[in-house]
Amino acid sequence: GRHTKPIVLYNINGYFDPLYEMLRQTAEKHFMKRENLDLIFISDDVDKILEYVKNFKPEVFDPADLRGIVKERIK
Repeated sequence: GRHTKPIVLYNINGYFDPLYEMLRQTAEKHFMKRENLDLIFISDDVDKILEYVKNFKPEVFDPADLRGIVKERIK
């Protein structure tokens, strides 16, 4: 399900570079929405990460939006 917490990868020594590249290609090839990739903040700078988390504003999400998606998939 969806949550309203920030998603952060602390990318020490480029550890998460291969994962992020795989996710980027997944979005590029339309196997996931680009908006989902944009939910991930990746940095090797702790101060930037803390600032991001401190200032994070969750996207307003209306569960009613899912009903339309589910109806479309059932058809």
